[in-house]
Amino acid sequence: MNKRTIRILLVEDSLTDAYIILRGFARSNSEEWQITHVDRLSEAIAICSRESNVTGEDISSQKQQTFDIILLDLHLPDSTGIDTLREFRHVEPNIPVVVLTGLDDEDSGLQAMAEGAQDYLVKDAVTIQRLLRSIRYALERGQILVQLKESEERTRAALRKEQELNELKSSFVAMVSHEFRTPMSTIVSSLDLLRYHEEKITEDKKFQYFQRIENAINQMIQMLDEILFLSRNEIGRVE
Repeated sequence: MNKRTIRILLVEDSLTDAYIILRGFARSNSEEWQITHVDRLSEAIAICSRESNVTGEDISSQKQQTFDIILLDLHLPDSTGIDTLREFRHVEPNIPVVVLTGLDDEDSGLQAMAEGAQDYLVKDAVTIQRLLRSIRYALERGQILVQLKESEERTRAALRKEQELNELKSSFVAMVSHEFRTPMSTIVSSLDLLRYHEEKITEDKKFQYFQRIENAINQMIQMLDEILFLSRNEIGRVE
């Protein structure tokens, strides 16, 4: 079975640190890793944006990520500290990030975790085992977060749909109440005339009033049938 190639963007301005990391990958399994190295945050943002635009030309590929993971040094020539992570995540919020910190900068690493980084590594203590373990952990955690976001979006969409359905039901009830009022008024008024003025009403008028009552009843029956039809449709009995 072919192994999946993991695309890594290494953002590191120290040639020594970058060489150590790249050499570690080369010793592990060069066929599994595809590594791009840049030494400035602006270059990292530019390359991610450029590749995003390329994949964006194909609608079916819009959800593809440019890189699977980012190894990000917080102290670069054009950005320093936690702002480096914030600026990058503002452009690429969905790609897992492993922060690289100096030996005396673990506080920045912990702060980076609080800002959304998946993990952090102290550069002077990096071994290939720690690096690979951190990358795999970050990838797994990133996938879980993506699944959680997708689940959250599905839940929100379902809630919006439920809210729209409730609003539609409320409007429907108000409309039905209004529509029932007209035939009911016709029935009541016709019955009142027949009850209190029967002696003064001719047979032809009586027939007209009874005809109105019958028409109003038929109208109400038709509306009830439509309501029952909609009810069956709502629970999936009718296509």
